[in-house]
Amino acid sequence: MQPRFLDLTRRERQLVTAGVMVGIFLGAMESTVVATAMPTIVAPLLIAVQNTVPRDQLGVATSVTMFSRTVGGAIGVGLLGGVMTWILRGQLLSLLAQTTDVQLRTVLQNPEVLLKPAVRAALPPSLVTGLREAVANALHGAFLVGFIIALLALISVFLLPEGFARDHVLSDGAAVSRGEGS
Repeated sequence: MQPRFLDLTRRERQLVTAGVMVGIFLGAMESTVVATAMPTIVAPLLIAVQNTVPRDQLGVATSVTMFSRTVGGAIGVGLLGGVMTWILRGQLLSLLAQTTDVQLRTVLQNPEVLLKPAVRAALPPSLVTGLREAVANALHGAFLVGFIIALLALISVFLLPEGFARDHVLSDGAAVSRGEGS
């Protein structure tokens, strides 16, 4: 018995995949922006997956879906965190080049101390503004990369081949062409 997802037409698969990709993008944005996107994505995605498998495979389909979401989230957080760190480092280096004060250089080399209100209050207002802009630019860059990845994934949906997915099943490494009546 084949999963029902294989019975979808190309257009239906595009719509399902596009919906999932938009959901993943909104879910990623939800983590830092709005706390409403995840519940609207996880349940419908899980139900869609569960509706495509036989009853005896529901546990496997559910666990693979949740595992994939968890691994994808970990990879996404790592990737976007790396992008943000890279941009923030560049911004902080440019601020370092603008100051000769040894104490300010120490603060900029360890930006974690800026979380302490007493340290922030002792800094010149122009430096605090520069630090805020650096963090804002780093966040913007991370969101931009996330958007580009989601957009590329959405575009890839439209590169799916015509017809039913079951007609493109691989057998022994070679595509098996099945007739419409199969």
